[in-house]
Amino acid sequence: FLSFFHDIPAEIFNVGDYRRNLCGAQMPSTFYDPNNTEALQKRLAACDAAISDMMEYLQQDGVRVAALDATNSSRERRRHIVKTLHDSGIGCKKMFVESICDSKELLEENIRKVKLSTPDYRDMDEEEAIADFHQRRENYASQYEPVS
Repeated sequence: FLSFFHDIPAEIFNVGDYRRNLCGAQMPSTFYDPNNTEALQKRLAACDAAISDMMEYLQQDGVRVAALDATNSSRERRRHIVKTLHDSGIGCKKMFVESICDSKELLEENIRKVKLSTPDYRDMDEEEAIADFHQRRENYASQYEPVS
């Protein structure tokens, strides 16, 4: 939208893509367990790699917009992102967007139409992939803190 209508360069930095590059695809739901400290460090490394590339992009000439696409379900993770950007000295504006969906039907449709086609679940048994993704969501929900 910004690029097309306003001629403002915009780029999305998807932390999941960085995680897949660092750790591989099809990580089990236990990888997203907040008590799995080894996996937490790997997920943080993926986030930091995305932030690093995003900062490099933002420092290019001209006005530009970058989106860090990630779950960021805890205040600690959001503080880490803000601190990293602040400490870089690039002076960018920051905004978190929270989308909440309580519709079971819409969630199931999204899982089947979107999530199952990602590298994380491609070529997996559909019911096994759905169960794994539900467990992944529960792991995120267990540490979820609203954006305020």
